[in-house]
Amino acid sequence: MTDIEAKNLLLLARALSALESPDEIIAFLRELCTSQETRSISQRLGIAELLMQGIPQRMIGGMLCNGDAARRPSTATISRVSDVVKNGNGHLCRVIARANGVEGR
Repeated sequence: MTDIEAKNLLLLARALSALESPDEIIAFLRELCTSQETRSISQRLGIAELLMQGIPQRMIGGMLCNGDAARRPSTATISRVSDVVKNGNGHLCRVIARANGVEGR
C-alpha cells in the first residue's frame, strides 16, 4: 500500500467512526459509493453473518438473491468471505456480533 493509499484509508476509517447513526452511515455510503459497491459490501457482511450462524456455503447464494440471479453472490465471493470468517483475525466476526448486540466471538 502506498503512503497516499494508507492516508486515504485512515481518512475513511476516521470518517466512518465520526458517523453517529445508521441513517447517517447509509447516507454517507450512498454519496461515497456506487449502488453496486454498497450492495457488494453489505452482501459480504450478510454472507459472513450466515456463515457465523453455521449456514453451509452452498446454500448462501440462493438465500441472498431472492430469485434474482444477477444479485446472486459469486462462489468466489462466498469462499473468500468464508476464509476470512474461518481464518481471519476476527475483526469481521467481532463487528458483526457487536452490530447484532452480541459481544465476543
